[in-house]
Amino acid sequence: MKLFKKKIKPQKTTYFFCGIPFFRTRPKIWTMSYDLLQRVKKFEHCALPDITEQKPAHGQFRELQLANLEILKIVDAFCRKHKIRYWLDFGTLIGAVRHKDFIPWDDDIDIGMLRQDYDQFLTLFNEQNVDSDFEVIRYSGKNGSSNMLKVKHKKIPELWVDIFPYDLYDRKVDTWAEKIALTKEVRQTICKYRLPLKKRRIEEIHQHMRRVYFEKIMHNKLPAPESAKPDLLPGCEFLHDAVYSFFFSYDTVFPLSSLEFCGKKFPTPKNHDLYLTCYYGDYMVYPSYIDNIHTDIRKMPIEHIIAIKEFIKKAK
Repeated sequence: MKLFKKKIKPQKTTYFFCGIPFFRTRPKIWTMSYDLLQRVKKFEHCALPDITEQKPAHGQFRELQLANLEILKIVDAFCRKHKIRYWLDFGTLIGAVRHKDFIPWDDDIDIGMLRQDYDQFLTLFNEQNVDSDFEVIRYSGKNGSSNMLKVKHKKIPELWVDIFPYDLYDRKVDTWAEKIALTKEVRQTICKYRLPLKKRRIEEIHQHMRRVYFEKIMHNKLPAPESAKPDLLPGCEFLHDAVYSFFFSYDTVFPLSSLEFCGKKFPTPKNHDLYLTCYYGDYMVYPSYIDNIHTDIRKMPIEHIIAIKEFIKKAK
């Protein structure tokens, strides 16, 4: 048996060392196989520390985190002023629950909003935000695969906060079996209708996906009013890899609670444990791979590194 070999498939290369697979899904993003991670855990001398006791990031990566935290504070103040509801989401919410801080290897901030608040934020922020260094933009990933709002620093492109929309469904979904079945249906629908979007502009992608959402997922039904407490689901613009379901009961999210994040309290879903379990399963263990890092600080221009330091100092 060869000690080292590789097998190439479209958009994924698998490297084998002594028969143990490592995956390379994107340039410089390495994925350890879950099987290998379990083997590592079995060796006492290689035992991984409790994930809640992981030390925070340090150096320039920590400065990047703290700079993004300052943008979150600006967004928080704006939302409170204009009575726009939002909550910490995805990795940021895990960080708040698990570390009261960033996940040590995560460098951006994610928040969620109901569609009404999301649209209001998009309309108001650029007009009424007092700091001219920031703007909100519609963002579309490669081929329209990840669509969201970004609050960006105009002069430091490595700094931003991502905002994801959530829509009300047409009713309350009663059973977990139905939630999971609907999740599968939504994922299949979104994947199917994303295919022809490769050459379209961002606004066209958004309009198209909203139309698909209404026709194919809502079956031309109007969303239930919020007073009826219907289920919530992530907006069709962004397809998240939910483990179990992304149909959330209204009472899982509202009324919003709060958790400490980097020494300050921010809004979070009411039942954050159930919320995160639906997305990630057991979120209190090490992931099978680490793919959260969005900015390679080794490639940042020196002027951006200095600008981040000054931005943090100015914010204090």
